[in-house]
Amino acid sequence: TYRAPLVLKSDQKFEYQIIVKGEMLKISQISDIPKEYYQRVPLFPIELKNNGISDDEVIIFVKYEPVYFDFYRPKEVVANLYTNENLVRTLDIEYTDKDEIEFKVNQSITKIEIIYSFMDGSIQANEIIPIDEFEAFEYSESRIFR
Repeated sequence: TYRAPLVLKSDQKFEYQIIVKGEMLKISQISDIPKEYYQRVPLFPIELKNNGISDDEVIIFVKYEPVYFDFYRPKEVVANLYTNENLVRTLDIEYTDKDEIEFKVNQSITKIEIIYSFMDGSIQANEIIPIDEFEAFEYSESRIFR
């Protein structure tokens, strides 16, 4: 096993090739270094569902693609809850080591804006729009602010 530290700029694309010198010269193909190893990939849900409905509350569950490094994990997550474009409540949410969040909302909520703050000061925002009494959802593209 060999190790070599690399410092990569997140705004560029990188490739690697392994060359072994010995009695024979062995050269690997040129391959890309996956960008998720050196660029923040926007958090995007792979599972978004309601986990149960009571008389007036819905439990929202969001499972994300895995985060490879702790410094890409959000340090703070809040959900702004709206009814007819009026902000009615802000929730502090715990982002777990399982790359998921879960929170309760009132069934009268018409839009949920989730805002993620990262260690480097970056902020990502997404909107979730409940459809069919929280049986389905529409999820917006990520907006990332620096």
